[in-house]
Amino acid sequence: MPLSIFKKLAAKDIILATLLILLITSVSFVGWNKVILQTIVCIFSAATLDLRINFLKRTKYFFPKAGLITGLIVALVLPIGVNPLIAGFAALVANIT
Repeated sequence: MPLSIFKKLAAKDIILATLLILLITSVSFVGWNKVILQTIVCIFSAATLDLRINFLKRTKYFFPKAGLITGLIVALVLPIGVNPLIAGFAALVANIT
């Protein structure tokens, strides 16, 4: 049964996969060259901050799924061609709150 796969996945995994599908679908209409930089900056800054916060909490190493989800949401919400500094700052602020 195909739905039994979803029972084995965590909620963050399903959200991350859904956001990646949305990103790929939306980029197919616009083109990667217009959104690749802001997407990478958003994901990198949110994931890095997530790792840093958990390092300060002395959490053992983990994969920053929450940071990736936050970065993808910010990248999908921002307008196309926004300044990468603004995209990174927006991802950082979104990850803090």
